[in-house]
Amino acid sequence: IYAVLIAGVATTAVTEDLRAFVYWVLPLIIVMMVHQRRVLDRFLLALVVGSVLLALAQVLQVNFGIQVIHAGRLETAVIGHTEYSNVLRSTVPGIYLIIFAFLFIVSRYILGKQGLFVSLLLSGLFALALMYTYGRTIWGTTIFGLMFVGFLLGIARTIKVGMLLLAVVLGGLTVVSLFKPDVADVVIDRALSVKDEGDSRTSLGWRFEENGLALKRIQSSPLFGIGLGVNYKPAGFEKEWEGERRTVHNGHMAILLKLGLAGALALVFLLVRYWKEATLLARSLTPQSSDRAVVTVIRA
Repeated sequence: IYAVLIAGVATTAVTEDLRAFVYWVLPLIIVMMVHQRRVLDRFLLALVVGSVLLALAQVLQVNFGIQVIHAGRLETAVIGHTEYSNVLRSTVPGIYLIIFAFLFIVSRYILGKQGLFVSLLLSGLFALALMYTYGRTIWGTTIFGLMFVGFLLGIARTIKVGMLLLAVVLGGLTVVSLFKPDVADVVIDRALSVKDEGDSRTSLGWRFEENGLALKRIQSSPLFGIGLGVNYKPAGFEKEWEGERRTVHNGHMAILLKLGLAGALALVFLLVRYWKEATLLARSLTPQSSDRAVVTVIRA
């Protein structure tokens, strides 16, 4: 409302920024849909099966160079200033669904609800799909999520998670090294390239620059933000696409910038309430409950 009626921003620009907030509505839709045990079981099965299909498509298109999922990006892997001409990098929608399914499968294995073979098979597939994004944030998020799942289920189980993760990573790198040695080189190069981050020519350096521009605009309108669809970068920042001048890659910074302190407080309230309810639910479950896996992953 502020952007359209007061700031006079084009509706198309507002709706483009608004898309990110549509995800806030999804939990409400899920709660309204999933109201019976059999519906919950089907929903979780659909999530896992959908994630498996997405992960398979990701692995197939990277290895065969045929774009199966056209909504994502399939491109030559570039690490720093090095281009690996025979290695492809893929980013597809639904990456966080794969991470959720990965954590869910591992959680079920830890709780004894699923065998080792199936857990290794699915975990390996999910790990490969995530690896081919060559996104260090995605890698770090997944590893942290897995270890946090182990922590929530007990310190001893964290060790079990670590051993499973180590087996998946070592097994995956071994297989990849045998069939595509350059992929293993890219993975190692990408993981170690974090030490070179920070200057203006790196992705982290660009994020620093972007966040600096956002902070300046936040100071000009701290309470309700500058409005959805409003550009905050100066002219000349359209490096890759037209909407880049208004895009913020840091989600929390984007809320502060576009919706101000009021929007940030609303998000904090939702997150605190979410964690409180999930924790109370987790404490009410018996050790034998089949719901412990999904509740643990939701908390993580």
